[in-house]
Amino acid sequence: MVYNVCAMNHTQPIDTLPRTSPLTIKRFQAIGIETYWHLLHYFPFRHENLGIVSTIAQAQPGEKVTLQGTIIDIKTEYSRRGLKLQKAKLQDETGTIHLVWYNQPYLVNLLKNKKVWIAGVVETFGKQKS
Repeated sequence: MVYNVCAMNHTQPIDTLPRTSPLTIKRFQAIGIETYWHLLHYFPFRHENLGIVSTIAQAQPGEKVTLQGTIIDIKTEYSRRGLKLQKAKLQDETGTIHLVWYNQPYLVNLLKNKKVWIAGVVETFGKQKS
């Protein structure tokens, strides 16, 4: 399906936005986005520069970093409470780091053996197994 973006009027209500779920429309409206004009002029209130890539060896606990490497292992584990944990190992030329996501099992197939750029806060938790 092709949409003619040029034919859209900036005063059109946001609920006419093509291929957008009712939940997303409600979220837009909750933050004051009522028309296409509002959507086009909505800017984040903060910006974080994630373009500076660090090596795994340089990453320090508590620091927000962007890392580049290859996912060498990824799997889903289950917690005692039934949460799905996706655990991965990211490797670059300086080392390996463990990554964790919660309740996103699709990542296992998406990221397996892929070269990725990952941003997040480095944290330490217990003793890590290799």
